[in-house]
Amino acid sequence: MNRLPLLALLITALLGCGGDGGSSPRAKIHPHPGLVQFAQPAPADPIVATYALVGCNRISGGDASKDPRANGSTANVPQLTQTLADLANSTLVSPKPSLFFFLGDIVDNEATDQGQTLTSQLAAWATAFKSQVPVPMVAVAGNHEMLQQTGSDEDTEFPNPPTQAIWLDWVTSNGYAALAGNGPTPAAYPDDSLMFDDSKMSYSFDVTFNLSMGTRKVHFVVINTDTMNTVTSPLDSNYKTAAWIPLNWIKADIDAAAADASVGAIVLLGHRPITVPTIASENPIDPTLGSELSTFLAGVPKFAFYACAHAHLWSPQTASGTNVLQIVAGNGGSELESNWFNGTPPPPEWQAMGVPYFGFSVITVRQSGAIGLYHVWRPANADRKKYYLPGSTMVSQATQEVVLFTMQ
Repeated sequence: MNRLPLLALLITALLGCGGDGGSSPRAKIHPHPGLVQFAQPAPADPIVATYALVGCNRISGGDASKDPRANGSTANVPQLTQTLADLANSTLVSPKPSLFFFLGDIVDNEATDQGQTLTSQLAAWATAFKSQVPVPMVAVAGNHEMLQQTGSDEDTEFPNPPTQAIWLDWVTSNGYAALAGNGPTPAAYPDDSLMFDDSKMSYSFDVTFNLSMGTRKVHFVVINTDTMNTVTSPLDSNYKTAAWIPLNWIKADIDAAAADASVGAIVLLGHRPITVPTIASENPIDPTLGSELSTFLAGVPKFAFYACAHAHLWSPQTASGTNVLQIVAGNGGSELESNWFNGTPPPPEWQAMGVPYFGFSVITVRQSGAIGLYHVWRPANADRKKYYLPGSTMVSQATQEVVLFTMQ
């Protein structure tokens, strides 16, 4: 993976070079301090493509009545509006992203109904924001789209089967699943215990680049981390298991990509993390399935990293005791983790910025085959409970880019 472990060398190189002479956004601050241990300095060759990603923009149901900007979508309107504007800002992201991966919890939902709430919220979201999305969007399902809340905590969230058809109709009619279609079906992957045809819920696609070493593909794998399944929940026999993934399909798809000589890198994207950051409290992918997934990914030399959300913060770490890099980018606009927000002194997860922050992340692909990452951030409202109101400043800045993987 060509990763440099020398933290001092990395920081010296980044602070000394100050960017790449115009082929990427001018960085305002140094990289996230937790990220540099996994990274190399960005080279000076041109960026040929960028991809933006973020998750968790929904506000909580109880806050909708307090939000003067509420429009029925349950979106954090100021943060989402700023993110969509930032995606088109060449000072922050250049070139303009080829795709914007919205990694779940786009709306609040989780109602115990037949999907009426989800239908209403998704329709309001498209009405309010579709015209503002400046690049093609890939919408990834989260637990707030797929599940129903039957109690007071995450252990009482369970799959709500009617939501899948509603979600698929919405992403299809709005163009948010244009690359979907090659995912698992019950007949092809019986061991994944699928309730429905999931070929448009979890899927993969390739993007081809003409790079310095020749033609290379980046293989993107999008997974639904709350897949509807036929496995009775160990927590409540009245429901099926939450946080399910089609593990056998994922392995087969990635194995095929890894065996393709033209594939230079594999990137996985989903909503739930494999391993939840220690300062967060959300539930990860089903622990048994997540452990098997991380062990499998650790044995794939072409695997670059897993990007996810669900925890309301920005945090890099390795997953499940392996060397698999996981980027949690759940700081899209939902109420931030209390431990992330209230640290005294500021915890490492936001020490670089000095304050808790919202924003999104950017994946870069360079002519040399380097795959990098940086994030665009803006301070959160000083009152964590009023997260749905604009922060002290809505002016976004970009961090320095670092390289997480280099294609061969």
